[in-house]
Amino acid sequence: MTNPAFGVVVTISVFAHEIPQELADFGILINHGLSRIKALYYNILSGITTLIGAGLAYWFLDSMKGSIPYVLSISAASFVYIALADLIPQMHKRTKISESIIQISLMLLGVLVIWLTIHFKHQFHLH
Repeated sequence: MTNPAFGVVVTISVFAHEIPQELADFGILINHGLSRIKALYYNILSGITTLIGAGLAYWFLDSMKGSIPYVLSISAASFVYIALADLIPQMHKRTKISESIIQISLMLLGVLVIWLTIHFKHQFHLH
C-alpha cells in the first residue's frame, strides 16, 4: 500500500523476528510438558491466526487507510511495553558476564538493523 521496497524491508524484518520467536514458543511449550507433536500443533494453530489477520487486512485495509498511523503507533507502543515490562527485567536475572555480552551484542545488532533500514530507505529515496 505504500511502496514495494518498503514491503520487502518489512517482510525481511518480520521473518527475522518470527522465525526465532516461533522456535522460542516451541521450546516454551515443550518445557511446560507438551509433547513435540502437541507443541508443533499448537504452534501451527497460533500461526494460522496470522494468516487470518493478513487476509482481513488485505480485504479491509484499503478502506481504513486513515487509521494506519494510529494502528502502527499502538503496535509500536505494545512492543516497547513488552520490552520494558517483560524482557529487560528478565535480562537482569542473568548476571554472568558472557550472557551480558551476548545480550548487549544482540541489542546493538538490533540498532544496526534499524540503522541499515533507515540508510537503505534514504539511499533509494523511499518515502
